[in-house]
Amino acid sequence: MPPHPAAERHILFLFTAEYPYHRGDLFVATEIGYIAAAFDEVRLYPYNPVEGAPRDIPANASIRLRPAHRQVRQVLMRHPLRVLRILWHEFRGTDRKRFFLRQLKLWTGYACRAVEDADFLRAELQSPEVRDAQVSLYSFWMNEWPLALSDLRMRGLIGRFVFRSAGYDIFDERHAGHYLPFRYVNYEQTYRIFPNTGIGCEYIRRKQMFPEKVELRYWGTLDQGLNPWQEDALFTLVSCSRVIPLKRVHLIVEILRHIPFRMRWIHLGDGEVFEDLQARAAQLPAHIEWQLAGWVSNAQILDFYARTPVHLFITTSETEGLPVSIMEVLAFGIPVMATNVGGIPEEVGPETGLLLEPDFDPAEAAQQLIRFKDSEMNTPAFRAGVRAYWERLFRADVNFTRFAAELRGLGEQHPAQRLPNA
Repeated sequence: MPPHPAAERHILFLFTAEYPYHRGDLFVATEIGYIAAAFDEVRLYPYNPVEGAPRDIPANASIRLRPAHRQVRQVLMRHPLRVLRILWHEFRGTDRKRFFLRQLKLWTGYACRAVEDADFLRAELQSPEVRDAQVSLYSFWMNEWPLALSDLRMRGLIGRFVFRSAGYDIFDERHAGHYLPFRYVNYEQTYRIFPNTGIGCEYIRRKQMFPEKVELRYWGTLDQGLNPWQEDALFTLVSCSRVIPLKRVHLIVEILRHIPFRMRWIHLGDGEVFEDLQARAAQLPAHIEWQLAGWVSNAQILDFYARTPVHLFITTSETEGLPVSIMEVLAFGIPVMATNVGGIPEEVGPETGLLLEPDFDPAEAAQQLIRFKDSEMNTPAFRAGVRAYWERLFRADVNFTRFAAELRGLGEQHPAQRLPNA
């Protein structure tokens, strides 16, 4: 196929936190393959690249690193009006004005860094290989990059940009002073906001900050086949998460203390309270087999689900967004028991498993697990329904292909490409 004429080229600027320099960011790693297929070129902008070699990326993708920031004082001297405009837009729109003013020095630093990042991006948009292309601007998070894009848009140098939101960049309660930095100015300037959960959409719309811009876009996981469930196999319960306090993995141990039959529990993941979890698990009754596998790569986790019969997946987290761990097991047809927090009810319900109250009693949860073992939920027919639910809502090839086409359709030639001296 001959190369596209320059005027017909479609380029995506994809803004991330650390990807492709981090072992996490599973959704970026999955999504980028579909995005790269929809564009002639993808430019990756990790905000905080960590040490070490980056992951493999598609052949038509490249990594662009921003320069180091200067001191706040230097930026204020060079661009005082731009910094003040960002701060003013945010101040007039936020409902946390007193907190904003108390932390004004901190937010001024944010604004100064955004101004510098915006200048870097303007130069990128003006580069010869980009100037005549159709460019789409997409941030995987509402983090530092959207604030730089907001500066460019307020100055008339770009038209549209969009960003996803997951949890940390949606809920005020996860931030000091219940203030999500620069929500208002970013919402004001962006073209669309794409939360990954329905509960996230509802939360944002209740803020009455440009609710017409909010549209749900689910993430997705890859089809890895079905879990090799066996009716007569030893009942196996699996959990997969970081072993940190908010995940409350120790509550699984408390549930298992009340289980009367022989079974096996396997946990995939490590974390700061891993040793405490080991000590608790060592006190389980002899008929409860257990294994704490520690850190396991995502590829190994998926291979485990493909090879090991799993009857039920469990998570007892106190807060969540839309857990990838649940999405992955649904794809294998594995039922789930999970706490009713965050976006979990969008993954777990009558078609896929059992919900626990956030402050559940371990003995009562154990009774639910006991009933599950001999119920219709622990059958091939129910597991087929679990898989069908995943296919309707969380197939990566469907969700990401559709979203990539949507991003391509947002492409435009920006003023920053046409006006070298803007």
